[in-house]
Amino acid sequence: MWSLTETQRGWLRDINDLFAAPGLAVERVPVEGMKPWVTLTRDQVRDGLRSKGRFGDATGDAKLTGAERNALYKMLNTLKDKGKIGLTDQLVWLL
Repeated sequence: MWSLTETQRGWLRDINDLFAAPGLAVERVPVEGMKPWVTLTRDQVRDGLRSKGRFGDATGDAKLTGAERNALYKMLNTLKDKGKIGLTDQLVWLL
């Protein structure tokens, strides 16, 4: 496993907090042939990270800017590449 930067650890901590929130995460089969796993949708992750102040107006519902979408995309893929989360186009799960 690759080590994380302080920024990456902060994002991962916030994602972990979302999984710990009562009633948010649901068990699903993220990839065909995979056993059921506790997951969040990418929308839930985006909205949860927004509420934690990672980008945009924490209380607003405006669409993310291109730069904010890019930052989210890059961070999720970095955490996936470093073996911390699983990721599809629809779901996120902790590894």
